[in-house]
Amino acid sequence: MLKDRLRNGGGHPEPEWGEGETWRFYYLDKCKRRGVRLLKQLGWPTDENALYVNIHTGCVDKLIHVANNKGYFADTYTISNQVSSIIEHWEP
Repeated sequence: MLKDRLRNGGGHPEPEWGEGETWRFYYLDKCKRRGVRLLKQLGWPTDENALYVNIHTGCVDKLIHVANNKGYFADTYTISNQVSSIIEHWEP
């Protein structure tokens, strides 16, 4: 459900009761709390060298590079901290 919600509606799923608000913060927080466990639950590889494909551009990169690509502070750009972005834009 998290994967579908993050990918549909540009990553900003609207609540059932109306427009104007989104559930994005809820889903991002849920991904951050679950971290790498969420990738494992999806059946996705969590090894740093696992290859992932960007679903928008088709480019292929290692999971560790997906997590910290263009990250100026590498310690905050870990796989666990970037799970929501990985799920939203990439797949194995």
